[in-house]
Amino acid sequence: MASSFPSATEDRTCTDCRITKPLTEFFQRGGGARRKNCKSCSYKTTRQWALDNPSKTAIYNKRWYVSRSPEQCEIQRLRQRKRRAADPEKARAALRRWQKENRAKVNATSRKWREENSAWFKEYAIVNREKLREKERRTYRKSSAKAIARARRHQLLKKRAEPLWLTLDMQQAILAVYEEAVRLAKETGIPHHVDHIIPLNNSKVCGLHVPWNLQAIPASANMSKGNRLLFEGG
Repeated sequence: MASSFPSATEDRTCTDCRITKPLTEFFQRGGGARRKNCKSCSYKTTRQWALDNPSKTAIYNKRWYVSRSPEQCEIQRLRQRKRRAADPEKARAALRRWQKENRAKVNATSRKWREENSAWFKEYAIVNREKLREKERRTYRKSSAKAIARARRHQLLKKRAEPLWLTLDMQQAILAVYEEAVRLAKETGIPHHVDHIIPLNNSKVCGLHVPWNLQAIPASANMSKGNRLLFEGG
């Protein structure tokens, strides 16, 4: 019995762009029939629909992402590598833009990964000690003026936040918090900072440089907290 479908060598006119193209330029449906609009027009229609329906697109994309097969994952990885290799500057700009728009998600993922791989970090810091020191020196040289200005400003803030009624016992208690940060860093291999629970410089309230306003926490947590109060999040 002869097939009712047209041969792949035949031509067809696209219903959207009205251009006659080979049948191979039209997607094939599940039953074997070809679509009436060409691949180019089909891509444009799909992209426009995705722009007009962002919430539905996000749901479909998430559903597809969860149900991907290993082969589909590998194909997607190869496509991403090819796109990045073709225009690395554009890929870096897109990554920086996404990280800036999703700062909270990036910080949470990074913090979780560091906590889960603390042993690896400790071993890496020991093996690559000189490499890390050289990286720190390079970073400092690039922004030495900025770093010095920032450090000096923080010193002045601490000086202004240190009350005149601070006793010798309180000063010893402050020193103990700094010693605790050093001890935790040596034991865990994770850098620790002394954080002001109520920041010294905040738009709502400014804390004091006193023992009960200090805590030793991981450096990553301190840097992500910045000058925010705990309830402000971010």
